[in-house]
Amino acid sequence: MRAELVDKIVEMEKVGPTVVQQGAPVEPTTYARATKTNKWQTRSDRQPVDRVASRSKSRATKRTKIQQADNRAEEHRPAFVVKPMEGINLSVTSNVIWKKVVSKKVMPRCQTITTKRGKVVIKSLNKETADVLRSLVKDSGALQDEALLWPRDPV
Repeated sequence: MRAELVDKIVEMEKVGPTVVQQGAPVEPTTYARATKTNKWQTRSDRQPVDRVASRSKSRATKRTKIQQADNRAEEHRPAFVVKPMEGINLSVTSNVIWKKVVSKKVMPRCQTITTKRGKVVIKSLNKETADVLRSLVKDSGALQDEALLWPRDPV
């Protein structure tokens, strides 16, 4: 056993002395330490500063991108225009069309608008009503299928 200790001491002398250093105690990081900057650094030593403020970036472009994505996701439903017939008022024609739509579908959903020029536009709110109106376009000449959006001059 004594021989083993002597061997270990000889090996330690060959390796050299080992120095154990105690590190400085680590202090918890606070907000003040995390945000502290050295004011005396030169520009080349500092990190580059982003001079564009985040609020100055256009919000309008982000909003239009979101709206365009919503518009692409939304299925386009065509508008139907009531054709004027000789001797028959447009309101009477639209009432007849409405009765035909109700007879084919129990709960139709559509909006009707009359423009300043007297044009009656029917815009369906669901696919089933649009299908019924398309069948009426083929059957009768009272409706016309158009790919227009809402008119700009409503009454």
